Amino acid sequence: MIDLYVFTAKPGLPYDPLSIYLESFLNASQIPFQTYHSDDFSSKLHLPYIRENHVNISETGFIINYLEEKVEFDFDGHLDELMKATHFAFEQLLLTQFSDLLAMAFWLDDHNVNQIKSILNKETPPPLVALKIRKIQKAISQRLNLRADWQLEFKHRLIQGKKTLSHLSELLSERQWFGGLYLSKLDLIVYACLKSLLLDDFKGELHDALKTHPNLIYHNKRVSLLFSELADASSIK
Repeated sequence: MIDLYVFTAKPGLPYDPLSIYLESFLNASQIPFQTYHSDDFSSKLHLPYIRENHVNISETGFIINYLEEKVEFDFDGHLDELMKATHFAFEQLLLTQFSDLLAMAFWLDDHNVNQIKSILNKETPPPLVALKIRKIQKAISQRLNLRADWQLEFKHRLIQGKKTLSHLSELLSERQWFGGLYLSKLDLIVYACLKSLLLDDFKGELHDALKTHPNLIYHNKRVSLLFSELADASSIK
């Protein structure tokens, strides 16, 4: 049994893409696991990770490789070599640069930070909320090596993020899944990265850009529905 440790935000707050991805991968792979949730922002930078036989395994790419070797199953085995290369490039882009852009869009943008504060203030005294958010913002700035004029870099990253959404939309086209007839890891990563952008209370240029690609929105709903069906099937057993 795999123990999965993930960051799970309070209802209404942005999701953690890496946590969503790993949980989705384990569900789709039907690997037995149990999930341990934490909504403590101080632990956010250390999550997610898995634990098996009293050994912790971290770093998303390494975890996926470990799980595929464990069950001797290549999740993307149905893809040809060209599609594998294309998917790999998008996966790396989403898990690094796009994921960093999401952190900036939610935790550094004034409107979205105010929305986060209003949600957290319902359960936590406002002074503590302000301290938590400042701590997270400092951690993000340090991790991304942001300078005082980070807004300029944010604008540049937004341009790249919009292009990423356009290219993803083109790659998906009218297909059900990015890999054609069958689910691929890229489907899970796109689902994990775009899930927060569909929350109603947040806005920004990246959110607006996603609205211009309805096929990506339908894809997100399709993956969500798939996991609902998997959960129902599991409960029947």
